[in-house]
Parts: sequence; structure tokens; C-alpha cells
Amino acid sequence: MPIVSKTRLYRHLLNPLVPRRTDVALLILCMKLVTQSPTSTSGQDMEDVDVDEVGEMKDWLPPVEYLAAKRLHAELAEGGGFSTQVLQSGVLIALYEYGHAIYPAAYLSIGACARYGISAGFDGSGVEQMKKLYNWVEEEERKRVWWAVLILDRAVNLGNPSRSLATQEPHPSSNLPAVDDVWDAGASSPGESFTLSSPTSLRMGRFARFAQAIYLLGRVYKHVSDQTDDHIFLQEEAVQLRRTIEALVTLTEIEGSQGDKLEFCTQTALSYSGLLRLQDTFSSLPVGLLETDKWSSSTALVEKVATSAASLANMVCRGVPSVPIHTVSPFILDLFYHARIIWGERVRQTGSEDAIGAAEDLNAAIVGLNARWRAAGAYLEIMKACEMSYC
Repeated sequence: MPIVSKTRLYRHLLNPLVPRRTDVALLILCMKLVTQSPTSTSGQDMEDVDVDEVGEMKDWLPPVEYLAAKRLHAELAEGGGFSTQVLQSGVLIALYEYGHAIYPAAYLSIGACARYGISAGFDGSGVEQMKKLYNWVEEEERKRVWWAVLILDRAVNLGNPSRSLATQEPHPSSNLPAVDDVWDAGASSPGESFTLSSPTSLRMGRFARFAQAIYLLGRVYKHVSDQTDDHIFLQEEAVQLRRTIEALVTLTEIEGSQGDKLEFCTQTALSYSGLLRLQDTFSSLPVGLLETDKWSSSTALVEKVATSAASLANMVCRGVPSVPIHTVSPFILDLFYHARIIWGERVRQTGSEDAIGAAEDLNAAIVGLNARWRAAGAYLEIMKACEMSYC
């Protein structure tokens, strides 16, 4: 979640000649909170961890840093002033809650961040309540933190996509985040700017691709929540959404193959999660209303998503031993869970070695990621309950 400018943080906010600010101290606390692992097994090999060793979610309590950050953030947010650092801190707290399955706190926290951002004018729809911007880095920082709010608002609703969002859908003319390398370097200018309506073939940064993926996920939510009786329209919209998301996934995979693939797995995972939600909705339509020629490859689509998820899980837990757990995003857990359910069903139906291997890779990845994100343990408990229902 690249929402804090490194150059601004070190040169200005942490400058020893600058008076200490409470909102900056809160931001540092939240950065420490979101980067620490909840257990001492973070350095353990994923393959050496057994499912039964994960333990019940109730055995883990959030650290005192979390409670302190929540309390201080509430005091500052309700203090009457607006600060980029307060919103950044709120986003990191919500990310922490999402990654460790602290519900309903995660859902409530991101909703509070959305209202705080809208009140301050981060969304661009109202009167700007913040101090005057001095350079493009500050402007970019505000843009990125608002995109982070949009991302988390949609991520926390993956389990219930028809639930109302706290934020509106961004406009196609909304500006995307700048190229990440330029942002990290603190260059004098942001370079070429992009919007949601810019051609996807253009070379963009990782966070900009993430923003595009989350925009399409929001479109999926809107589609699955549509109560219209025009099933032909719904099918046509679903097909168009599927093609758009698949095109973005293909482009993202090409860009990932030219660098660190793990850096692009987050947007790919959320895109695949959106495709699975589309598939679920399409399959629920009455059989007599289905136009199979428009969704003839639905089975192949699920197969592709499940195979890609297993491949990614293999890379995380077996194929690339140098991948540290702390670099893996919690946003991929939803995909891993659903892919594990798909492969588990395939194992029960066919018992094929490929299905067994894919299920084992996904299981190992989820178990290993529990050392970093406790939400993985919550998914494992759900999986165990599902398997018991088949006994």
C-alpha cells in the first residue's frame, strides 16, 4: 500500500529541525503496526507448518500498539482538524484489521476513513479543507491515500459484494497514481499522467494497475447488486466485464514477467476474485434464460482462475524460497481460499494427482501466510468446517 512518500517522510516529517507532530507520531506507530508479524513463526518454512498448528483465531489478541493506534487515531480524527497523516494512519489501521480478520472493525474503520476523506475533500467532490499544496509529491500522496480508501472499501466487501460501499465509484476521468519509481525517487515532476479511461496498453505503475483492478471490481459489485429483470442486459454486461478484466489480467501478467511478478500478484488476485463473483452471479440465473453462447467458456474460466491461483501459491510457498512472507499481500487470500475450495471439490470428484497437488500448494500457502496475516487462519477454519460437512 504505497501511500507514504519516502522523500517527504524523511526530509520533512522526520526532520529533527521540524517540531514534532502528533499525527506524524501516529503515522509512524501505524507503519510499525502494519509491518509486524503476529507470531514468531514468520521465519519458518511454509512447508513445515501443519494446519493443526495454526490454532483457533480466538487464541490471538491484537498487540497493545493496535489499541494505542486506534485510541490516538480516534482522538485526532474527532479533534476537528484535517491531516493527510491522520487519513494515512486510518488506512493502515483498516489494512491491519483486514489482514488479521478483525471484524467488524475493518468494515467500520474503512467507512470512517471514507467519511473523513470526503469531509476533507480528498475525493475532489467538495470544498478542499486541507492546507495549500506545495508540490506534486503532496498532491500525489493525497491522491494515493484516497485510492487506498477505495481499494480497502471494496476489499472488505469481497465476502458480501452486494453490500453498500462507503465510497462512490470513481469517474473514468479520475487520475491514476503516478509511476511508482518516479514517486519513490521524489522527482521534480510526476511525468505523464493517466486516468481510468486511458488505454490499458500504456505503461503504468503497479499502484495504477491496482487502481484499475479495484475500479473493475467495483463494477462487478454494481453488476451483482443489480435488481433489474432484464437478464439479457445482465448477461451482456457480465460478458463485457469478463473480457475487460481478462484483458487487464493478461496485461498485468506481461508486465509482471518483465520484473518482480510478486509485485503484480495483488491486482491479479483481486481481478480473479472479481471474475469468480461474476461467475457465481451468472450461474445463479434461471437455466431457461441463459445464453450459453455468451458464456460458453464459463467452466474454462473457473479452471483458468483456479490453475493460476495454484501456480501463484506454488511460487509463494515452494517455487521461490527467497520470497519472504512479509512481502505477500493479504489481498491474495480471498483468491487462494476460493481456489482451494474449487480444487478440493475436484479432488472429491476425480481424485486426480493434478488436483491433489494444486490443493496441497494452496493449503500450504494459506497455512504459511497465517504467520503474517491472521486472516489466513480464519480461512483455514472455514475450509475445515466445509470439509467436515462432506464427511
